[in-house]
Amino acid sequence: KMPAQPKEYGTSEPMSLNGPTEEDLTMTEKLRLSLEPFGVFETQDEKDHRSVVISSMNEMVKTWIKEAVLAAGHSAEVADHAGGTIRTFGSFRLGVNNRSGDIDLLILAPVYVSRENFFDTFAAKLKEHKEVEDLNLVPEAYVPAIKLEFMGIEMDLLFAQLTQTNVSEDIELMNVELLRNLDDKSVRSVNGCRVTDSLLGLVPNKDTFRLVLRCIKLWAKRRGIYGNVYGYPGGVAWAIMSARVCQFYPNAAPAAVVTKFFMIYKDWDFSKYDISLCPIEDHPHGWRLPNNPWNTRDNGNDLMPVLTTSYPAINTCHNVIASTMQMMKNEWSRGYQLCPEILVGAKGWEALWDPIDLFSEFKQFVQITARASTPATMSAFSGLVQSTLRVFVSGFPPDFHAVPFPKVYEVPRPSDDAEQPYRRAFFFGISRLPVVDGDRPPTKELEISDFFEHFLSQVARKMLGSPSLHPETCYVEPLQSFRRKNLPLFVFPDGKRPRRKASKRVAGGASSAASKNAATASTTPGVAADATTDAPVGTSTSAAAALTEEDRSKRKADEDLEADDVKKQKESSEEAVVESGRPMQIDDELELAAAPLVVPVTVPAVVGAPKLRLATSPLT
Repeated sequence: KMPAQPKEYGTSEPMSLNGPTEEDLTMTEKLRLSLEPFGVFETQDEKDHRSVVISSMNEMVKTWIKEAVLAAGHSAEVADHAGGTIRTFGSFRLGVNNRSGDIDLLILAPVYVSRENFFDTFAAKLKEHKEVEDLNLVPEAYVPAIKLEFMGIEMDLLFAQLTQTNVSEDIELMNVELLRNLDDKSVRSVNGCRVTDSLLGLVPNKDTFRLVLRCIKLWAKRRGIYGNVYGYPGGVAWAIMSARVCQFYPNAAPAAVVTKFFMIYKDWDFSKYDISLCPIEDHPHGWRLPNNPWNTRDNGNDLMPVLTTSYPAINTCHNVIASTMQMMKNEWSRGYQLCPEILVGAKGWEALWDPIDLFSEFKQFVQITARASTPATMSAFSGLVQSTLRVFVSGFPPDFHAVPFPKVYEVPRPSDDAEQPYRRAFFFGISRLPVVDGDRPPTKELEISDFFEHFLSQVARKMLGSPSLHPETCYVEPLQSFRRKNLPLFVFPDGKRPRRKASKRVAGGASSAASKNAATASTTPGVAADATTDAPVGTSTSAAAALTEEDRSKRKADEDLEADDVKKQKESSEEAVVESGRPMQIDDELELAAAPLVVPVTVPAVVGAPKLRLATSPLT
């Protein structure tokens, strides 16, 4: 009797069919235990609460759909028959949501209920509900959504208007015929569920996949390479990339798959090979949607093709730019170097996701600040600005490395600014890269103001599609930039600047040799320490005095620095101003000129604004 052939997964043969060793299973258990303190596993009570939340939202949706059908002039019989339902997708549907994670929900409505109804009457219904907080409408997004907190759980609500007159609870979303005649926004909304459901059927072992994905998502977030709006992969992209490694090693334990993840992607050539879990389906049944599925002919310029699993295939990493790709390559290499040390017990799994301090990775920074009059406006406007950030640096020349930081910073509100008191800041790290192409000379000057003007015009364009946002109540502040030593205090934990590293030389010009001799004497048998100076007996009085003076000088310097920080924080909008018209040296802070530059986002360009230049000196 012929042995049964193993099921094949993916678009190529597996790299190995080996099963787990005892060591692999031991390391997998250590991995699971290492993840627990970081809130990646829900308790049973938390799971039960989410079920109640989803059920309550489903009832609210059904009630609203019935009311909307009646309001459209249809009979009570039609309204009763219309149905309507919700579906989960994303991390919750995959079974990998963490304790503080949100829930992604798709509302499926019959043909009688429009997207306009969704953002009008349903939004009004949500606003009146006592369990709803932080309501934020995002109708202009690529996938329009309503964001909110419901019964203590954050939610993203998507909407699809189907062509059916009746939408049942058990409607089959994987039937591609469902997409026929849908508008583009509904297709994109429905595909969130279709991708999630199909992905789970394309992994060899769901439990292995889920543990691997929990690890990879935690690693990506804490290493600063997570978030589609910042030019990094989002949750779906990291899920597809994790699933592909599971396909390569279908019988491996989660710990082994995690190590293979870094081994594979550190050397993956995305210019030649996309990441796809199944063959791309092209125009089934002789009909096509307005937007073609992803293909190398039309989408060959994408830096990182990670493709969805259902028709029409799209690239989940379309937003990746050269600088964010380089950050990911650095992190894949770091992970690859750490894994052998973890496997032999030299380090724990926690070393893999040690949080990165992006402010220590760069020496120069640019700050973009969103400003609004109310918390609700701030929530909506900062989200719009956030979704446009990568536009600011996407046109930078190849020899400039500009990286958006995937975090929103709340700016402390000044007490004397009651009219526009809410501000949120976004940061970019900037450095200079060597020119690889010998035929292209290095950039002499970078007119960074030009990129900022283009960014402002894109923000203004998006505001036109959001009726709740007006230039009178929200705008983008003038561009600011800093060197590391002048960063505003609110970017640091507890609002305190890290202390400077101790100098290797002793104060007062004492030689390092004296310091070295003192250290040697302290470890020599029979040599005691002096009770008054803490210096070893036999050390010269001048050296002991120098050591004591050094300590006093360092403490005094730290105290002066902290006191100065408070003053600088109040003057942060005025610091590092350079003379208008003077080309800026790279060691200068990349500030705008002294003239005030308050730019409402409705202005597509800054007329007569001073140019912000980067000169050719090395940018470290």
